Amino acid sequence: MKRLLVLLCSTLIACDAVAQHSPQVRRIYFNLYTDSIKTVLNYYVNVEAELSNGRFRPMDTSMVEIRADQGHMSGNEWVAPRNIGFDRVRFTVNLKTDPALRDEVTVYLKRAIDPRDDPAAGDIEMPVVPKELQRRR
Repeated sequence: MKRLLVLLCSTLIACDAVAQHSPQVRRIYFNLYTDSIKTVLNYYVNVEAELSNGRFRPMDTSMVEIRADQGHMSGNEWVAPRNIGFDRVRFTVNLKTDPALRDEVTVYLKRAIDPRDDPAAGDIEMPVVPKELQRRR
């Protein structure tokens, strides 16, 4: 019985020591894959955290709250509204366990028309490159 009690106490002490030394979030920030938003696609909003042990960790909506001033968020994805009468979206994020840790970023909408986004365009013909300009593999 004594051994069981000693084993239980040592396990609880070890668990407490591990919990006290687990890395804490130092800061959160946006790490966006693009510099503009194509409104024909949902836009993935990548949020990362820098931990107290120097490592970095991706964050999802179970750990952070992401808000957008236009459209709406579905998890980490921004979904554009049907009618777009704006030229930029401001994203804000805060850590759920410590709302003082936050970041914000403004991302502009892509203005140039991309023919690949037109559903009526179908397949786009690729230009023919002369053989003398082609690379050999």
